[in-house]
Amino acid sequence: MFCSERLARTTGLGARSERRHARGDFSCPESLNVTVRTDRSMSRPGAFTRVEVAIAVVAVAAWVALALPGYGDFVTRSKFTEAHRVLGDLYDGMEQYGEQSSYVGGPCAPTGAPSAQVKYFDFSCAPGEPTTETFTLLAVGKPGTDIEGLTYSVNHFWVRTTTIAPGSWMADQGYPEDRTCWVDRRSGRCTR
Repeated sequence: MFCSERLARTTGLGARSERRHARGDFSCPESLNVTVRTDRSMSRPGAFTRVEVAIAVVAVAAWVALALPGYGDFVTRSKFTEAHRVLGDLYDGMEQYGEQSSYVGGPCAPTGAPSAQVKYFDFSCAPGEPTTETFTLLAVGKPGTDIEGLTYSVNHFWVRTTTIAPGSWMADQGYPEDRTCWVDRRSGRCTR
């Protein structure tokens, strides 16, 4: 690019400087380094505009608003698996114990190392049980947790029930209060 072209772009004197250059009246030192600034060079390459950032923030906020309730349900349901797992293990232990003599003296609560892994439920036998021929195992949500008021039970026939205390957090969230299965969703769907 000629010096006159560089000057024309920066000063707006294009035709006049080209005439002077053509006549030879005008000499341009080669060291003249004129930077042409356009609208594009004013912004930083790769930077985001405020509008783009605002759109991204709104999109993330909408995603979070949709995801958080589902995530909260997922976390609550994950606590139910503790009761289902431990009650299943206790049921198997009672059945093995009952095959030897009677259910009296069988395991009503987890013992040993697995009991250290129990965080959300207290396990016991129903009052007055086990007898020589029957037992009912209970998993009661620990006080002070969001599953307080929830009770899962299983008897010697593998009949499973769910009881939710009226007025508890679980009842307020829409879980059904009494079912003859282990409820694991607000809709009342049962664990198989």
